[in-house]
Amino acid sequence: MRSVCYSLAVKGMAGNKQSERSKKWIEDALLSLMEDRHFQAVSVKDIADKAGVSRLTFYRNFETKENVLLRYFDGLFYEYLATVRELAPCPLEKALVLCLDTWKKHKRESGLLLRDDLGALLHKPFDRYLNQALGYIELPHKLTETQKQFVIGGMYFTMLDWLADDRGRSSRQVAREIVDFVKLR
Repeated sequence: MRSVCYSLAVKGMAGNKQSERSKKWIEDALLSLMEDRHFQAVSVKDIADKAGVSRLTFYRNFETKENVLLRYFDGLFYEYLATVRELAPCPLEKALVLCLDTWKKHKRESGLLLRDDLGALLHKPFDRYLNQALGYIELPHKLTETQKQFVIGGMYFTMLDWLADDRGRSSRQVAREIVDFVKLR
């Protein structure tokens, strides 16, 4: 009985590994295709062909093309949250710098979203992850819900603006401007 259960578990893990590989290939394919054409001009067939998978595999893993992008950017959000969690309690300015630097590392991909007016796709996950991150950030007092939304919304639009045109400002300069404005230092 134990060997049967072990065998099924190993097969399950192998299936998960294959699914994860397929998802990664699909993400890479979509981002690669978006280098040459706008998101709306890329079809599921184009993505599947570029990824070397079937359309069935695409739909087994994703409902829409937007879900592919959300999964990719979800990984970036998770990377940021994990870093802030490790540093808890993380000073606000440091958390802002980390957020901006995480996105700057992926400026090419973020730029593709901005070019195709898809920045709004990021708003909901950005809100969710930053809300979680605020729990690990050192603040002089507990934020009200209104204050949290102000910080999150301001950070979201600041990040999009900064990625589109940093105007020579470093992530540290932008973070300092935000902290000075909200007076949470």
